[in-house]
Formats: sequence, structure tokens, C-alpha cells
Amino acid sequence: MEWLFNACLKYVHTRTICIFDGIKATAGMRKFWKTVCAHPDVTVTVDLYSMGVVFFDRKWHKRNYTVYF
Repeated sequence: MEWLFNACLKYVHTRTICIFDGIKATAGMRKFWKTVCAHPDVTVTVDLYSMGVVFFDRKWHKRNYTVYF
């Protein structure tokens, strides 16, 4: 999954949103999600437990949100 994220990075802009499914499914995906959250181009992430939403808008402050419902 990380190779796909890195391949997409060259096409992102301020209005790009990425959604990843299964971010808590395996240890590898949990590690991948932490890598995405720490990436310098990522500004806001929303962890919805079963999926994650990633924003790249540089006007926003870097934040990682967790929402479980």
C-alpha cells in the first residue's frame, strides 16, 4: 500500500483527499497509517477506525484526528 501512496503523492494538490480502507486490519496497515500521518505533505488525517481520510491542504495546521463511533 505504501508504494501506491508514494506514487499518488506526485499528483496531489490542496484539494486532494485520499481514503484508505482497513487501516486497523493488520499490523502492516497500522504501520502504514502511522507513516501516512507523519508524512510532511499530509496536513490533516481522520482515523475512523475502519478507514482513514487524508487531506493535503497546506493552509490547514497539521492535525491527526481520531473518531470512533
